[in-house]
Amino acid sequence: MDALRGSRRGRTGRLRRTVIPAVAIALLAPTAACGVLGSASDAAPTGGPATPSASPTPTQRAATSQNQARVLKRLKFSPKTFACRPEVEVTVSGTWGTYGPRTAVSRGRAAKLALRNTTGRGAPVTARAFVFTPSRKMHVAYTKLNGSRWGIVGYPGSFRPRASTARRGVYTVVWVIGTGRDSAFVSCDGFVVR
Repeated sequence: MDALRGSRRGRTGRLRRTVIPAVAIALLAPTAACGVLGSASDAAPTGGPATPSASPTPTQRAATSQNQARVLKRLKFSPKTFACRPEVEVTVSGTWGTYGPRTAVSRGRAAKLALRNTTGRGAPVTARAFVFTPSRKMHVAYTKLNGSRWGIVGYPGSFRPRASTARRGVYTVVWVIGTGRDSAFVSCDGFVVR
């Protein structure tokens, strides 16, 4: 009996070692293939490096505008991983790239933030950048995306209510396109103030 148990454990262990990596690959493949991130070769809005948006992966839907607001308020940017948590699914088509400081911004200085759809075609669309301060106060700015051109905003100057970079810490940037019921999450990014 013990011999059978031992062999079952052995098979289960081998099965886990084989199945778990296969499942992980299957889960990651659609994320890489769907093209929701900009690429490093994207031209940045001011000649600086373009950075891919923090990885949104399909784990949490931001469907209704009320539900979307609750989910987006919980997003937090990690400067160590350049990712936001919790992960939120992008429900609109496009290849979205963000631009933001990848080195710390000095207190009192401005941060240039930008969004674009590298495959953008058609009519211009309104984009909103929500910045959540380290104390979780929310500020918003609007920009227009036209084709694949960058929509650029400056934090704190473009944002309402009046904002500042006086407080040290991590600032989370959440990008949404459209307005009202037609709005949709497209990216989460952030920056650090020292």
